[in-house]
Amino acid sequence: MKKKALIIIADVLAAVISYGAALWLRFDLRMTTIPPEYLEGYGLFLPFCIVFMLVIYGLLKLYNSIWSYAGLSEMIRTFFASMLTAILSSIVSALLLIRMPMGFYLMGWVFLFLLTAFIRISYRLLRRILHQHSGNKVAKHPKNVMIIGAGAAGRTLLREYVTSQFVTESVRCFI
Repeated sequence: MKKKALIIIADVLAAVISYGAALWLRFDLRMTTIPPEYLEGYGLFLPFCIVFMLVIYGLLKLYNSIWSYAGLSEMIRTFFASMLTAILSSIVSALLLIRMPMGFYLMGWVFLFLLTAFIRISYRLLRRILHQHSGNKVAKHPKNVMIIGAGAAGRTLLREYVTSQFVTESVRCFI
């Protein structure tokens, strides 16, 4: 439950940062050149974006999966969830006559996808970095491991075995 709450908080921050950075980037990285009506529009747009994001990410089960095994399928779901969030938020924004620059919506979506994808893959990335720097000694005689006929599950198993913090011997892998 703590991990899920942490990811939700990180996603909300990602939305705030993504669309804030998009607006900042749209006006040449100068806060003073952003017109007040766009700052007000950003403030009105953001709550809709956050609510849509939390609902869509929840429906697509982005808060339920084990991110230590994050892979391409999770990234694809994150891509479509962020795109759907951006589209719905933009439509509601237009219907409520909150006018924002077109680049705001497009760059906001790109930043939202990149940040939420990074949030989801960061656990696995951090685990890999810690494993590489943990100082595991390489055995003089590595063990051979052969995984036969497992397909995608075999690749996941192999990746987990190679990055596992509990494996202290080197492994020669044959696929």
